[in-house]
Amino acid sequence: MQQVFKNALYHTEPTVLLRRLLPLSLGHLYQLYAAESAYAIKGGKPGLPDLVYAVGICSRTFEQGMAWLRRPRLLAECERWGRRARNRVDPEEEHQVFLEYVDQFAIFPERYQDDKLQAKPCKHPWPLVIAVKIIPLVGESRAWNMPLPLALSYWSALAETEGDESLRGEDDERRRALQLAHMAEQAKKAEHQ
Repeated sequence: MQQVFKNALYHTEPTVLLRRLLPLSLGHLYQLYAAESAYAIKGGKPGLPDLVYAVGICSRTFEQGMAWLRRPRLLAECERWGRRARNRVDPEEEHQVFLEYVDQFAIFPERYQDDKLQAKPCKHPWPLVIAVKIIPLVGESRAWNMPLPLALSYWSALAETEGDESLRGEDDERRRALQLAHMAEQAKKAEHQ
């Protein structure tokens, strides 16, 4: 079974900067993307303010996070929280724990690399695209708040039921190896005839 499907059922959430994180969700990633967080957008080097923001988002439900972002003194609160946490924990270690948390949850289903099956680039943020796909099944709040691997599993299963053949199955690699061996054997027989 692919790791993403296992992670949908079995996962742990760490404590970072003295706050217990919730399972990483589409809602968390959408909020991190909207803020152009270095944790959501590759290439950036996150600092302590980015970590404080990311932990603030990922320790709340999507709805609580939206309310938290609207607080008038949010930046001052984050600065105080960051200073308090820095006195009690090592920011670099906390950063590593947060990266491991993101890596544990943000594993996508494995797909075949075939030019005909390549997805077109999204014009919308990818967490929104996946949420829109699963909202009719589970409701808006659940779609934004469910653990990311579960949301990805639902999204992937929906795509398969709609004809997407790019998902790798459990036995696909073994079948492909047998098929290649058979084709090689047939080619050798054809050469000797």
